[in-house]
Amino acid sequence: MHDALQNEPDALGPFRLVREAGRVVLGPGLSARRWIAIDDRVLSNHVVYALDGCRGRARVRRVMAAAEAVAEQSAAHMLPIQSVTVCPRRGVCVVTAYTGHNIGLCTVCELIAQRGAGLSVAELRRAVEHAGSALAALHQRGLVDGALCLSRLLVDRGGRIHTELCGLWAGVVGYSCNSETIRDDVRSLVRMTGEMIGRDDERVRAEFARWLADGLDPLGGYPSVAAALALLPSGHGAASEEPRIGVIRGLLDRLRGVVASR
Repeated sequence: MHDALQNEPDALGPFRLVREAGRVVLGPGLSARRWIAIDDRVLSNHVVYALDGCRGRARVRRVMAAAEAVAEQSAAHMLPIQSVTVCPRRGVCVVTAYTGHNIGLCTVCELIAQRGAGLSVAELRRAVEHAGSALAALHQRGLVDGALCLSRLLVDRGGRIHTELCGLWAGVVGYSCNSETIRDDVRSLVRMTGEMIGRDDERVRAEFARWLADGLDPLGGYPSVAAALALLPSGHGAASEEPRIGVIRGLLDRLRGVVASR
């Protein structure tokens, strides 16, 4: 990490880069290197995404246009883009709000890995509703994501889920919004739901089996996020299960403990 900071500029305008926060794949052929940053003017935390492969004037213009279009979108559970700029050494850089905690960013994948088990019905409903909310807002504005995956779902300190750079990849590659691409986005949402269910959790998988099968049907699927959410299992078919207050916060506490013990 120290060597990486020495070899790269440690600031992007007013944003001082504090530490690297891994790489995220936004879609085929487009990924980004994350940096946690501080705006020393107001002492606020942010994330700087340095987009890979953004070289050449035509490519830079296309990525800038897509990023600026996404930045105009504002919706709950969609990670807001605060600025877009071009850095001579990094290429196109996108600055967003910081949703992490004191040890860094946290994705749904990491929470599940630390827990060692999938999500319950109540937790799945919450996750799907949050990710679905961002997708629905994107679709309402005539945009699609095209490459939604679990590794792009960030969990904030309050347990809310935010989708990273929602719609950026589709904008860069010219993936248009129509009934079929919307269905593809909803299939991605359904597929992620299945990935959040534990392999050995037969009760939860049985509860969602019909919903998953219908949503993943290559010849059908749900026509919209609203249609998928309307049929989302309530959990009443499984054993009685009340939403566990603060479950995500508890998982974050556990994650902090694991990191602190290293």
